[in-house]
Amino acid sequence: MQELINRIIQINQIADQKVKQAESEQQKAFNHLETEKVDVSDEIQSRATNRLGNFEDSEKRNAEESIKKIRHRYHMEKQRLQEIYDQNHKKWVDQLVNQVLHK
Repeated sequence: MQELINRIIQINQIADQKVKQAESEQQKAFNHLETEKVDVSDEIQSRATNRLGNFEDSEKRNAEESIKKIRHRYHMEKQRLQEIYDQNHKKWVDQLVNQVLHK
């Protein structure tokens, strides 16, 4: 009978050790998952930051190109208007003077 009780105690001790070992392994797994979660979060944040940086760079280049085109159109239009003025300003002044004097 004593031998049976000793065997039950021994089995109980072994079971306690296995439970403690399983709890320890579970905690290690949870810690690993937490570390993995942080790593994945950091990776996602890094990718998002890089993507945002690339997007900002692309948009800045597009804006600079648009500004360059607008400035070119402005310059061309200014030049065109200056040419019209240069060709016609004497005629316009003469017409205005004639209109004023002949009224």
